[in-house]
Amino acid sequence: MKKLTLFILFCLYGASLYGKDLIGELILVGFNGTDSKEILNKIKSEKIGGVVLFERNIESTKSLMELTQSLKASSKKPILIAIDQEGGLVARLNKRNGFVEFPSANEVASLMNLEETKELYAKMAKYLKEFGINYNLAPVVDLKTKNPIGLKNRAYSSSPSLVSLYAGAFVDGFDSEGVLTSLKHFPGLGNAKVDTHDGKSDGSSTWQYEELQPFFDLIKSKKARSIMVSHLYVDKFDKKYPASLSKKIITSLLKEELKYDGLVISDDLLMSGISNEFSLKDRVILALNAGVDILLFSQDRVNNEDLVEKVHEIVNEALKDGSIKKEQLESANRKVKAFKRGINGD
Repeated sequence: MKKLTLFILFCLYGASLYGKDLIGELILVGFNGTDSKEILNKIKSEKIGGVVLFERNIESTKSLMELTQSLKASSKKPILIAIDQEGGLVARLNKRNGFVEFPSANEVASLMNLEETKELYAKMAKYLKEFGINYNLAPVVDLKTKNPIGLKNRAYSSSPSLVSLYAGAFVDGFDSEGVLTSLKHFPGLGNAKVDTHDGKSDGSSTWQYEELQPFFDLIKSKKARSIMVSHLYVDKFDKKYPASLSKKIITSLLKEELKYDGLVISDDLLMSGISNEFSLKDRVILALNAGVDILLFSQDRVNNEDLVEKVHEIVNEALKDGSIKKEQLESANRKVKAFKRGINGD
């Protein structure tokens, strides 16, 4: 009788509990303030697998150190503490909050050779690690053009080969300090006319196949630690969904054609370029089914709702009704755990 009761309970609640156990590892989330009890509780209860830090979380070198120490102390297992620290304009650690600044990608490629570049980025990685950060959402491997990415000097060059070389030196420098990296923004935002932060970005008429070369080169040379997928629409591959929600782009193109078997992270799923087009439920389910391993959200609350709890609810319901298969979550979990083994010193 006891076994029968346990079996019935598993049938009623097992999928939900299983989903709850699996989904937390796949959520990387931002938050407000320099110390958040709510985030610490989410880490303790394994509702999230890591956080992404923004300038709003960083008042000083001391406050950042205290924050990252408390984040790590709240977890029984390794957590990702991510940041966008490209150098130049995109740097969450900067002079305004008391940190050393590094040159932009374009400045690096214009002024430094590859050995100097590797040394520079090893210093950046050591600097991040000193303050408890173990995952840099960089380098940018988009091509330099007159459009949003290029204008901000975030891209190394208009030459795909040079982008591959300098981004490879970036990864080498970070590898030397055991800090994880992410190539971005697949399949290439260099020719995008609209920044995905601001609205829907359709690159169907401007995107070029040469934008894939840096990704392919770095995958082939085994320097793609993780890859961030953008919200760009490219109808050559998918006439319905943006890259971050497209199985044709993530699974068929990136994983099968380009032979990438590492971790895939979405760009911020709260960006206007995707949140104006798809409900949260659709964003979560489509991204996971497309082959995304980590769902990135820049905020933990939206419209005063607890976003993390909402994502858990969506995934649990999707497991129940078959919209997401547990095998998909298990596969993503294996990727995340393998990825975290690359963290040095945590």
